[in-house]
This record gives sequence, structure tokens and C-alpha cells, in this order.
Amino acid sequence: MYQIALCTVFLLIASTFFTIKSQGCPIEELNVKNEKCQMGQEGTGNCVGNCVGKTYTLPIKFKSEFTSIPQVIVALKTLDVDKNQNLRVYTNAESITTKGFNLIVKTWASTSLYTAQVSWMACPN
Repeated sequence: MYQIALCTVFLLIASTFFTIKSQGCPIEELNVKNEKCQMGQEGTGNCVGNCVGKTYTLPIKFKSEFTSIPQVIVALKTLDVDKNQNLRVYTNAESITTKGFNLIVKTWASTSLYTAQVSWMACPN
């Protein structure tokens, strides 16, 4: 499984590299801003009481501010839900600025979410 993930990452990097080279953009020009991707993870904490159909808005602050609004991707890392209900979970990055964003974790209908962890990555645009 790790080999597949590593191959996927390698292909993504290689694809990006060849796209940049094919457009005549030297790699050195990409480092002018000296910005790097930032990543982290955040959790909803443990739900106590009514855990059905909740929305969590988790403010994320970047370690260092970007010079322009970055691209942000999010991915569910951990879910603890009621096994007797349908699984409905939505996660997204909203209100993205150069300083941070709001990480949204949302369920609806009868889904009971006890806890969730989300990984995120923000990269210069």
C-alpha cells in the first residue's frame, strides 16, 4: 500500500515538473517567493451529548503568512461514527486567506460523529 502511495506522489511531482519545464519556466523562478507548503492536522474533539447532524468550524492559522492566497487541500484522517447509522461526512477549507482558513467538518441527517481528524496542506498559488 505504501508503494502505491509513494508511486502516486512521485508521479504527481514528476508530472508537475514536466508541466513546468514544458512551459519554459525555470525551476529557479518558482523559488523567488521562498515559500513552502505548510501542513497539519486538526480534530473535532470528542462529541458529548447530541452528536447527530453537527457542523464543526475549526480555525486554522498558518505558521507563516503566505504572500498570496494559497491552494488548500483537506483529507479525512480518522472517523469515529455510530455504526448503526449511515455515514455522511463533509469536509472542506473555507474562507481561505494568507493567514489561515476555516476547516469545516459537517454531518447531516442521522449520522452521529463522535470524533474526526482532518489532515490539510496549503501550498503557494
